[in-house]
Amino acid sequence: VRFIHLSSNAPAVDIYVDNVLRVQNVSYEDVSGYISLLPGGHSIQIKLAGTSTTVLEEPDLKFERGNFYSIYIVGNVNTRPGLQMVLTVKSVHHLRNLKDFPAMLNQLQHLQMRPTQLQMSYLLQVLWQY
Repeated sequence: VRFIHLSSNAPAVDIYVDNVLRVQNVSYEDVSGYISLLPGGHSIQIKLAGTSTTVLEEPDLKFERGNFYSIYIVGNVNTRPGLQMVLTVKSVHHLRNLKDFPAMLNQLQHLQMRPTQLQMSYLLQVLWQY
């Protein structure tokens, strides 16, 4: 699972999974790296960065083996319903059908390109459309 902060007027946040800090200081437009979770239910807490103040919580999100999950932090802190989490999922089976994906990664390494997380996220979203 990865986390994407898309609330322009929300401060930076820390991400807790099962009450353990997993991702720190996620600001607007930041995209975290993927973290591995065991299949099953997990609690997700979004706290103001560096504090114990919880601003969003999902006590039992279900995750299945073989899927890539993105949790988007969206909304406006000044209007109702405020901040929200939006969960999306992509099956790993999409990646198995992308024969050119390894060649593309090799080419990036050969050119010594180091894409940002946001660029890599966009690349994967484009590839998942095929």
